[in-house]
Amino acid sequence: MMKVIEFKAHPDHNARGRNGWFTPQTAFITNWEGDEMVDVAVESGRAAKCAPLHLSLCIEDAENLANTMLAACKDARERMA
Repeated sequence: MMKVIEFKAHPDHNARGRNGWFTPQTAFITNWEGDEMVDVAVESGRAAKCAPLHLSLCIEDAENLANTMLAACKDARERMA
């Protein structure tokens, strides 16, 4: 399974990778059948052999990260309202 996320252009989007700061453009989230890991690769618009940011997490930790990010987004939206 592969999911692809194209990020909306935003002047404050940034990420830190192996070569310094970059603007994230695309994320690829993969989990192949029988694999206990979830991989997240975040790429900039610049072509490269491997993504500047890559996470490989067990399913439990990937779920924890996703749930924590969702909770942070909910809190941020509530503060903005």
